[in-house]
This record gives sequence, C-alpha cells and structure tokens, in this order.
Amino acid sequence: MDVCDDAAAISAAHTAECIDRARRRNLPVGESARHCDHCGSKIPVARRRIIPGVRLCVPCQEKEERHQ
Repeated sequence: MDVCDDAAAISAAHTAECIDRARRRNLPVGESARHCDHCGSKIPVARRRIIPGVRLCVPCQEKEERHQ
C-alpha cells in the first residue's frame, strides 16, 4: 500500500463512522408505541424490541423516509 491507499482507507473509515453516528442520533428513544402514529396499525413486538421508541409501522416509516 502506498500513501494514497492509506489516505483512502482512513477517509472511508471516517465516512463510515460519521454515517453510523448520524444514524444513531436519528433513532427514536423511549417507550415504543403499540400502534402507528400515522395509520393506527399495530406495530409488531419484534419491531418495538429492535427499535426502542419506534412510533411508526414499517410502511409508514418507509413513506416518511422517502419524503425526507
């Protein structure tokens, strides 16, 4: 490896770390809703366990992310 390869590897690692940090910052916190705030559908237990503080069902979350 040369200096350019080292610099590219460091840059890629830094970018991945920044993306990971931003994703964690945008995760909900607190108690999860049992029903979606947008459509009222039940939010599955597995989703509530995996994402503490979740407020939307998967279809509504996907719509929300497409509009951002």
